[in-house]
Amino acid sequence: MTKITLLLSMIALLVGHSSSMARSLQEIRDSGVLNVGVAKVIPWVMSNAKGDLLGAEIDIASLLISELGVEEKVTVMAWSELIPALQKGDIDVIISGMSITPARALKVDFTIPYGDSELSLLARRDSPAGEASDIEAVNQKSVKIGATAGTISAEVSHQLFYSAQILEFPSIKALFGELQAGNIDAMVISQPFPHLAAAEAPDTYVEPLHEPLHTQVEAMAVQQGNQSLLNFLNAWIAAKMAEGYIEKNHAYWFLSNDWFSRITVTEDDKTEDDKAENTKTEDEKAKESSTPSAVEKEKK
Repeated sequence: MTKITLLLSMIALLVGHSSSMARSLQEIRDSGVLNVGVAKVIPWVMSNAKGDLLGAEIDIASLLISELGVEEKVTVMAWSELIPALQKGDIDVIISGMSITPARALKVDFTIPYGDSELSLLARRDSPAGEASDIEAVNQKSVKIGATAGTISAEVSHQLFYSAQILEFPSIKALFGELQAGNIDAMVISQPFPHLAAAEAPDTYVEPLHEPLHTQVEAMAVQQGNQSLLNFLNAWIAAKMAEGYIEKNHAYWFLSNDWFSRITVTEDDKTEDDKAENTKTEDEKAKESSTPSAVEKEKK
């Protein structure tokens, strides 16, 4: 193989692993649509009973898109899929409370930060973690701690609880489901989720550690090299911070409970048993109601 052939092969290999070309700000405006990627995390991104998205980041994205003069296309995906989707050009920007880290900065370009949050431990009260008073008491081989894959929560869990069993799950819903089922003793997640869960079911859940595990700053993310879009987003964020909008948004979603009534169980949140029950005919339900259950038969 000649040197020139080898060089061309190397170039082809590099191109094959590079990101798809990002759409510039002007291309986005010409298309009339901004593609936004989000992952569901309370209270950044959530759904109501109708399946409509709402939350701190949804409010910010909606205002941004309105002032940019385009339509929104918001795609919900697993947290671990956000950066790959941005690199492939499937989305133009991540607006999902993404924490700024050096490792992520090697893959995306972050805007100036406009938010911050704390990571805390939410534990089952009846577990060893629920009785712990410090990190050392949680960091035991017998303790199972869960976190969402691809998040800072997972990284912090491995760093602080290196002796414990760390289990990663694809979504917040799956993670909390494991805690509810008792398959894990505790979970690491951003506030205010631990506060909300412990307040709603104090007999079941507790925040055993008084100090946060980690404090993080958050920003939007765009594909590397997309300077025109990055410049606009930075200017927009700076303007909204100066106007006080960012502070008001944070106060509403993170410091108040005014939005609780807007959140209900959505169709996607129902279990398969719930969905099966809803598909039964009235005759089937009537028959079941007149037929003794297995427990009733045993009693008889």
